[in-house]
Amino acid sequence: MIKTKLFKPGHTKQDLNEFLATHETLRMETYPHASQAGIGDYVGITYREEDSNGESIDAGFTSGN
Repeated sequence: MIKTKLFKPGHTKQDLNEFLATHETLRMETYPHASQAGIGDYVGITYREEDSNGESIDAGFTSGN
């Protein structure tokens, strides 16, 4: 399953590094407009979540065609 985690203002580099070390990261985004507007530094990370067997939850997905 593909999920997104949003790190809100107040997160540390260690928080990000620990998350990145333990998840299959697909995409990482920063939101400079939020910082410019003075509401803080946000980081969004899109990642693949695995099931309890260590396999991708999306592995058996079919389009239905």
